[in-house]
Amino acid sequence: MTRKIWLFCLLLVWTISSCAPFHPAPVSSLPNPDFVLVTANPNASPTPTPFQPAPATDTLIPSATFPPTDTPVSTDTPTATSLPTNTFTPAPTIPPATPVPANVRTQYTFYVTLDYAGHSAGVDETIVYSNTTGQSLSNVILAVEPNLWSNCFSLNVLKQDGAAVTNYSLNGQRLTINLAQPLQPGTITTFTLNYNLTLPPKSYEGTFGYLGYQINLTDWYPFIVPYIGGWVLHDPWAFGEHLVYDAADYDVNVKVNDPNVIVAASGLAETNGDWTRYRL
Repeated sequence: MTRKIWLFCLLLVWTISSCAPFHPAPVSSLPNPDFVLVTANPNASPTPTPFQPAPATDTLIPSATFPPTDTPVSTDTPTATSLPTNTFTPAPTIPPATPVPANVRTQYTFYVTLDYAGHSAGVDETIVYSNTTGQSLSNVILAVEPNLWSNCFSLNVLKQDGAAVTNYSLNGQRLTINLAQPLQPGTITTFTLNYNLTLPPKSYEGTFGYLGYQINLTDWYPFIVPYIGGWVLHDPWAFGEHLVYDAADYDVNVKVNDPNVIVAASGLAETNGDWTRYRL
């Protein structure tokens, strides 16, 4: 009986202590920081890209020092002492980056007439290409992914700077344009193409073609591949990505014969006469 009474008292004490109200410590409220809006100045002069490395200097800024945690801090007035001299090897001087013109990227302009029900499209494409490779180029390589499908890609017109190009070859995804004159570094040339696309049915694994409820236009246009010690165009594989792209500017104008078709694009839709324009 004594043991039961003792256990009952212990349980009662534990229950009462566990039910005691909890009073959290008061939290001091801090004012919210002001949100500063930065307005872009359209008349501002160009500035270097913020990702360029900072120029090396010979000035060493010593880091702040703190007393060890096990050392008592004296309240006496400290005596001025000289900081120890730090020796270091300065980093090599990095030459300033040369400003790059705003139009140095390749410019692609398209006018696409899409027959949604007929699974076909007619395309006029203009490529303004800047030779930033540092090399004199005797040819230019374009990737033409639609040509990997039978009877999908039909090239009607190919010109360079307004003159018809006759010395070219199209094998699989590779379109090789042999230039009449070498393209020197820092110069610009313009290619114009007219072609038709007859879209294939989309396979389960594929990303290009038509389904009963949509059309997927993936890598549907010829584009100039990057030049990195040579033209970079990898062969397709059963999985993964194989294409490499230069940064470029795109101006895509689309006309669809069905007003109920909805275009999902990476740029905002703009009105451009009878065309709908997407820029990126």
